[in-house]
Amino acid sequence: MIKIIILLLILFFSGCNNYTIDVIEFNSVEDIFSWVSENIEYSTVDEKNWKTPEEIMETTSGDCEDFVILAMYLLKRDLNINSEFVGGYSEEKECYHAWIEFDNEWHEIRNILFGDTNVTESYNNKFTKIYTYSYSFVMLSANIRSLK
Repeated sequence: MIKIIILLLILFFSGCNNYTIDVIEFNSVEDIFSWVSENIEYSTVDEKNWKTPEEIMETTSGDCEDFVILAMYLLKRDLNINSEFVGGYSEEKECYHAWIEFDNEWHEIRNILFGDTNVTESYNNKFTKIYTYSYSFVMLSANIRSLK
């Protein structure tokens, strides 16, 4: 019970859903994915910690997890789309990767630059899904990690 109270207090005081990101309002998933892909530079400099959407916007860089976190936030904020954070491992490439899931489909945010973002079929063959996290869990975790 104490843990729940502490988590609720952190959520309340961190303003988890009240970021002051000063960006345009998006009208479609494609607009969000395009904006994130074109304005956030891919970087693995700080890949051990999840950033908040606000931190991602401030640094204008992030790894695949940060791309997913920012897209999840914008999808919820502007389109009221609930999405999930998915992480997996590729034996072939020997690497971990994160992507976003909504409407029972997996999406790769940066694929918007090349066409369709739906990677459900191709990722099922390339990646072993390891975990899925809800919007609330991801935003809370990013906020807790940013307090360290």
